[in-house]
Parts: sequence; C-alpha cells; structure tokens
Amino acid sequence: MRFLFPCRLLGVGLWACVLAAAAHAQDAAILHKNTFEVGPFGGISYGVDNIRGMGGANVTYSILPNLLLYGEYSYFPSIDHTITDNNQAIFDFKIPLQDFNFGVHLRIRIPKTPLVPYVVGGLGVLYSPSTQDSELVFNRLTGQYGAPTSYSVSSSTNFAVNYGAGVRWYIRENFGLRGEFKAYRLTGGPLHDPSSAGISGGLGVNQIFRATLGFFFQF
Repeated sequence: MRFLFPCRLLGVGLWACVLAAAAHAQDAAILHKNTFEVGPFGGISYGVDNIRGMGGANVTYSILPNLLLYGEYSYFPSIDHTITDNNQAIFDFKIPLQDFNFGVHLRIRIPKTPLVPYVVGGLGVLYSPSTQDSELVFNRLTGQYGAPTSYSVSSSTNFAVNYGAGVRWYIRENFGLRGEFKAYRLTGGPLHDPSSAGISGGLGVNQIFRATLGFFFQF
C-alpha cells in the first residue's frame, strides 16, 4: 500500500502535464522533412494467445514532409499456458515474443487541425527465444500424475509483413501523442506450434493484432 499513493501521484502528474500542454496546443500540425522522431509506446495485443500487454519504441526519419521511414522494436511478455491432450497429459509452456520491423509511415495532412492520420506498412521478424516447458503424464493404472518432465523448445524466427493506420496529435510542433492499430501477417507459417512438442491441438500463430498509444518527440 505504501507504493500505491506515489504511483497514483505520478500518474496524476503525467496526465496533468498532458492536459496542460493540450490546453495550449497549436491549431495546426507543422510537418517538415529531414527530421527525426523518437517515442515509446505501450498497448495490448491479440493473436499470440489471449489479450496481453506489450510495449516498445520506434524512430522515424522524414525524407519528405508526408513520408517517413521507421525502425521499431516491440516486446510481448510471455504468458504461461496449460493444455491437456487426448491422453490427459498436461503441458505447460510459454510463448515469449520480440518484434523488429522497418517500413514507412505516410502522413495525411488535414488543413487547420493538429491531428494527422497516417497509414503504415513494413516488414520485419518476430523472434521467440528458447523456453523450458514441462509435461505431466497421467498414469491410468494409479489414476494419478507422475513428476513433471522438463523439455526444451528451440527458439524460432519468422518473417512478417505488417500494415495498419494511426493518428498523430501535434500538441507542439516537436511533441505529441500517437495512437496506432497494426496487424502482422506471418509469411512462413505458425510462429510457435506446441503440437511440435507432442501437444494435440496446440496454438498456431499466423496473425497478430495490436493497438498502442505513446508519445513522440521530433528534432
């Protein structure tokens, strides 16, 4: 409980800063070429399994006022899963995930507004590091489970194309908020399929969706 009040105070302080900046926000976005933009983001994703949190950061460079090249890193924390097969064996496994991708943002200028929609498209890799999973085998004679057996699942890398759209809110010429929705389509089949470890009906991942919100700074 002693940490709860400082955390709430910090959150209130951050929102107060955003609202204060918004109260004095500029009337229209000013877009330049040959500028860099960096910013952290956080959000939620769906497709690897159930809905899970995620976060990351990106950097962009505007080769034209409306066209930006970007590089991005995202981290999807692992979630424990339990699956029981037809022989009542119980498998416990994780799917940690990291994303590295590059592409373009095409900004769509709207006169007399600080809001700038954009579309995004890119190509990158989704990397799942190796994990130690476990199996519990059911003994039909005793009606009980034996001791858990650990086994290694190798790391995997898969190419993925991504596409989506977002909007930038230019609170200042060099600072603002950015919201984005993006989908990943894996080009090489499922990223992680527990059936390869003997699990019947495992999770096969071919498409991932995510929604994020973050800050950006231009210089």
